[in-house]
Amino acid sequence: MAYCVHCMVSDVMKHQYSHDQITRFFAKEDYDQQQYWQVIKPLVRQLEQDDGLIVVDDTIEEKPYTDENDIVSWHYDHTTGQNVKGINIVNFLYHRDSANAPEVSLPLAYEVVSKPDESVDPKTNKTKRKSRISKNTLVRDRLKILCRQNRVRFKYVAFDRWFSSKENMAMIKQELRKDFVCAIKANRTVALSETDKRTGNFMQVSSVEFQPTELRGAI
Repeated sequence: MAYCVHCMVSDVMKHQYSHDQITRFFAKEDYDQQQYWQVIKPLVRQLEQDDGLIVVDDTIEEKPYTDENDIVSWHYDHTTGQNVKGINIVNFLYHRDSANAPEVSLPLAYEVVSKPDESVDPKTNKTKRKSRISKNTLVRDRLKILCRQNRVRFKYVAFDRWFSSKENMAMIKQELRKDFVCAIKANRTVALSETDKRTGNFMQVSSVEFQPTELRGAI
């Protein structure tokens, strides 16, 4: 579901600043990720906890009447299964929810999907735009920055199934030493042990029998 970052910042700040005040602040100049981090860093340090959660999701701000360019382009909308013309933004939301502190959600970072390269589809003879870097790569690179450079305290990363690639899971678990929660397609294959992996004994997730509260290791 799409949301307004300006509204979320206003909510987090307990409405000390109105939506219009925040909009004017961001409109003063072009802010990059580093500048945005410097603005929110003091608030993050107040709110963060070791068991915090980073939620990764993307949204499309539809721009049906704007001329197509590197940023305003056609993107596949996973929620509707249709191509939508607009601005595709990958969001990184910090969520804290514990018995000892109020529940808080704060926009940590964002990545605007750019499609600067053009090619002609031989089947339709129409010009199509393409990104030079995939959204999954954008996600991995930004999580590394949040963890290693910004040193945000968190334990989990949550994301939907279109970000549940093997590369993303391995990077989060093996490089960042964090845990993840995600949905995966029923036809994804897994090996339930090292032996199964070595012998090529993979099975579809949909065929694995799970019991309530049961934990199963998969490779």
